[in-house]
Amino acid sequence: MNGYEGVATPMGPLPAQTFLDVLDSPGGAEALARRIFPWWSRTLDQDFWIRTLRALLWTEVEWRGARTPWESHVHKAALALGARFRDALDGEVCQAVDELAALSQDPERFIVPQPGGIGYLRYTRAFFLPGGWRINLAGYYVEQLEDDGKTVCLWFGNEEIRGTSFTITSDGHRAEIWSEELAGQPDLEAIGCTFRLRPAPKPSKSVPGFFNALAEIQTRDRNGNIQLLVLTLFDDEENLIPRLTEIAQGVWFDEPTVGTGEPGN
Repeated sequence: MNGYEGVATPMGPLPAQTFLDVLDSPGGAEALARRIFPWWSRTLDQDFWIRTLRALLWTEVEWRGARTPWESHVHKAALALGARFRDALDGEVCQAVDELAALSQDPERFIVPQPGGIGYLRYTRAFFLPGGWRINLAGYYVEQLEDDGKTVCLWFGNEEIRGTSFTITSDGHRAEIWSEELAGQPDLEAIGCTFRLRPAPKPSKSVPGFFNALAEIQTRDRNGNIQLLVLTLFDDEENLIPRLTEIAQGVWFDEPTVGTGEPGN
C-alpha cells in the first residue's frame, strides 16, 4: 500500500510490531489469529459473516465495475453480506459497501475509486508484464493478455498501456540498443533501468481521435543480455508524453533466480 509499512492481512494491514509482540505469548498469538483470519471460528454466526465481508472487501474486491464472472460473483457476495448485516457494520465497512454498490451499477462507467479506505486493490500495486518486467499502477486497472500472452494490456477508461518484451543477445560491446526513431533521444531513469521516449505522440491508425506514445525500456540481465520492454500508451489526449514518463518510471525488471525456484527481487 502507498507509503504503508507493515503486514497485509486478510482483515486489513497491521504494523509488523503487532506480530513481534505475540512471539512469546501463545494466548496472544491465538487472539491475533482470531483477529486476522475470518475463518478462525467454526461457528457461522453474524460475527463470522461480517468478518468474511471485511476480508472480501480488503482482498478480493476490484474497485471498479466487474469485468469477469468471478469479479461479478465477488461483488454480489460482498453487497449481499453488506445488505444483510447493515445495522451491525461499522462506519468504515458501510462506506466501503456503499462505494462498491455505486461502482458496480454500470461496468462501462469508469469511475476512479476513493483514494483511501478498505481494499488493497484500490491502491497502487505491481502488475506483471512479459519477460519478467513489472509495472506499478493503480490497482483498479483491467489486465488482459493478448498475442498468446506475449503482450500485456492494462487499461482503465480510455487509457490503455501495452507492454511487449524482447531479449537481445549481446557480445558486450554495446551497452544499449535503441530503435531508429529513439536514437539520439535523452536517457531517462526508471527503477534500475533506462528508458527513452519517442519525441511526440502519433495519431492512431486504427481508432480515429486517439493517439499513441512509445517508450523503450532497457536493462541487462545477469547473463549480460539486453532485456527490452516496448511500452505503448493509447489515449484520446494528444499530450501523452508526461503521462508515459510517469508510467515508465514505475517499471522495473524482476529477474527470476535461476535454479532455486525463488522469485526475483
